[in-house]
Amino acid sequence: MNISKELGHELEADIIVCGAQGLKNAEHYFLGSASEAIVLTASCDVLIVRRS
Repeated sequence: MNISKELGHELEADIIVCGAQGLKNAEHYFLGSASEAIVLTASCDVLIVRRS
């Protein structure tokens, strides 16, 4: 089950808002692995917020 895709449809969401903080390696430098997965699979727009 893909949670971001399923919830987007079930809740008829216009946007998913999530945080990003993990910097485990250069590949995920900008988003983090969880945020990247949400962006790639969500059925609606995604807003990613970083700590300042």
